[in-house]
Amino acid sequence: MVERGKLFTDGNFIKECMIKAANELCPEKANFFESISLSAISVVRTAEELGENIALQLHQKARNFLWYSLALDESTDLLSTSQLLMFIHGIDLDFQITEELPSVCSMHGRTTGEDIFMEAHKTLQDYNLQLNQL
Repeated sequence: MVERGKLFTDGNFIKECMIKAANELCPEKANFFESISLSAISVVRTAEELGENIALQLHQKARNFLWYSLALDESTDLLSTSQLLMFIHGIDLDFQITEELPSVCSMHGRTTGEDIFMEAHKTLQDYNLQLNQL
């Protein structure tokens, strides 16, 4: 659901559909589908855990970067809030390339180049990336 941008509350509807399909296709497994929790809280918790895991993996990979580059995209959403997306492309000794989006920052009010730099610098510090490797 999260991958497709669906509401967290769609889980209960999906569960109902799965149970009906299971009753038709494999009635002996229908009880298994009853025990699956797709409540909004469960879906949110799973999405948070996945996000934390991705961040942990990027922290581990970033320790081994020889060099990295950044791509920043700053745009304004429908509520006139500036959104800064920061992409990191890193390479390690084994020439393994990592491309991730470690940071999405909401920046309220007027944003200057200095504001954007400070947000980017904060993300680099979070991942312990050195400017001399940029």
